[in-house]
Amino acid sequence: MKKVFLVFWIFLGFSTVVLRAGSVSSLSYGYMTQGDISVRGNTLVMERDSAFKQVDLNDILEADFNDTDFYLDYFSSHDNPAHLPPDWRGLDIGEFVVPGAFTYADGTLTVSGCGGEEGKSNRAKHGGNENFYFLGRPWRGDGQWSVHVKDLDSQTPRAQVGIMLRKSYHPDEDAMFGYDVSSDGGILYLRGKTGRTTERRRYPGQVPIWLRLTCFNGVNIDVETSTDDKSWDLILQDTFREFSSDLAGFFYNSFSAKDVGKAVLDQIAFTPPPAQPETVLPGVLLRSGTFLAGLFNDLDDKNGQFNRNGKLVTMTTDQVAAVVWAPTTRQQIASVASQVGLIMKNGDFLAADFSRVRWDTVDMNSLLLGPINYRADNLVRACVLHPVSPKSANYEVRLKDGSIIYASGMEGDMTKAPAKKKISAAERKKQQVTIKEISGIDVIVSEDEISRFRAGPAKVQPLIGLPWTVTPPSIGGNHAAHSAVDPSSLVSCWEGNNQEQIMAIASGATLHFPVKGQVHGVAMRIALPSNASPDERASLRILADGREVNHTPSIRKGNPPQFVQVNLSRCQTISFECDAYSPDARLLIIDPVVIRSDE
Repeated sequence: MKKVFLVFWIFLGFSTVVLRAGSVSSLSYGYMTQGDISVRGNTLVMERDSAFKQVDLNDILEADFNDTDFYLDYFSSHDNPAHLPPDWRGLDIGEFVVPGAFTYADGTLTVSGCGGEEGKSNRAKHGGNENFYFLGRPWRGDGQWSVHVKDLDSQTPRAQVGIMLRKSYHPDEDAMFGYDVSSDGGILYLRGKTGRTTERRRYPGQVPIWLRLTCFNGVNIDVETSTDDKSWDLILQDTFREFSSDLAGFFYNSFSAKDVGKAVLDQIAFTPPPAQPETVLPGVLLRSGTFLAGLFNDLDDKNGQFNRNGKLVTMTTDQVAAVVWAPTTRQQIASVASQVGLIMKNGDFLAADFSRVRWDTVDMNSLLLGPINYRADNLVRACVLHPVSPKSANYEVRLKDGSIIYASGMEGDMTKAPAKKKISAAERKKQQVTIKEISGIDVIVSEDEISRFRAGPAKVQPLIGLPWTVTPPSIGGNHAAHSAVDPSSLVSCWEGNNQEQIMAIASGATLHFPVKGQVHGVAMRIALPSNASPDERASLRILADGREVNHTPSIRKGNPPQFVQVNLSRCQTISFECDAYSPDARLLIIDPVVIRSDE
């Protein structure tokens, strides 16, 4: 049964209500519920245990169409210096004279083993091309993996240690992405398919060094290095649509089948990827602020056809703000929005008149260079045509491919289906939904493509995008250990597997959000992450202009996210304070929003 989190409000004075399958409850009793959602006409119908509830789109704050439960996994050697989680597994990939091993204590991981030239020892037996020691754990979805390579000791100059994503532990299934530092000073990046290594590149770098790899939206990978864990150099940014992984960890290869070497690693962190609400992926950014993932078949100076997951969307060139080939921030596009031209992958901007886009090539006319043609996937990050001029939208629809659509309406093709008719899984998969994008484009999707439906910026304002600040715990309080910590380290921002925007706040710290004008209330979910101690418990204090307006009941590790919504009136600042049992605890604040009033 599909996991659904459905919250809506109706205006009965200042009353806000929450829907539970077949029943309505008041604001202070928010619910998580199990059920199936279908779009019928301009309403959502939720079914649970043969009970049906029909809800108008205008009454919905948020509806989650995803099948997976909320889950946030992470590991930090700083938070867990005594032991690795039990799901970590170390094994030799290939055949070696001396088996590999690992030890972990006081937040330091030592990995030792042999290795060899790729393919020599196990190609005959397995047909594969791998020879190294791998220590990893199951990892679901996107993530950011970072480590400090403290020491690399080997009798061979080519020894390597690094971060690896793999499909499985089996040597025959060697689809992988690896990124490492070697003892001879080079950074090596490789991507594998069964029986062969498809790509290698070298970059400067030497031990000691920090390595960081980030994967987001399932296909986009950033690789960074640092010499001080403060300033990071982005050395690789790429898109791998054919790659998926189920494991994340470290690998070591001495490049000798007999000589044993070792690597010493510390400051290990496995986390979800940082929240990037202002980053757009390969696709098209419209002037309305809508982003559609995909690729243009053809775009000239008048109109074009955009390929979104195999479905063609027709639009005029005047509707397009930018064509994007590599992950690009909205700020980068906005900084050159008064001009037409190309944002190059190295960060430079080339002013030029637009001529045409055909798949992954772009034609421009430069005053200095004349007619130019670029393979955009190699050199260009984005082609900027017009500034973004966001309009106020009633709805925001997020798709599983990363698209964010600001809409004036949404309508399912089961318009005439009775509200109490059960819709089978097969029917739901065929169900087509038309999303009325605010600039006049109809985006037709299957119901299975929808990730989330939310009230749009005309009704709610996400807090995570505001210029928030954080206050560390007071020196005289129970959590004085944090008093000397950089305040920015007390809050982390992530994007969850179901596109949730998540803020993790440290025990005793307080987040402050500036708000203006009349508001109805503030809403969010709270939970503890998977790496919390078994007896951990935490609660959230909500303050309006410094005055406490709500203190939630304590939640424990393993509890489902708890929905919290509080009525407010006019205020200038909303604050969240984490009240936890342990000074090392962190509380997750999921999708915090302010509900706006009509003024």
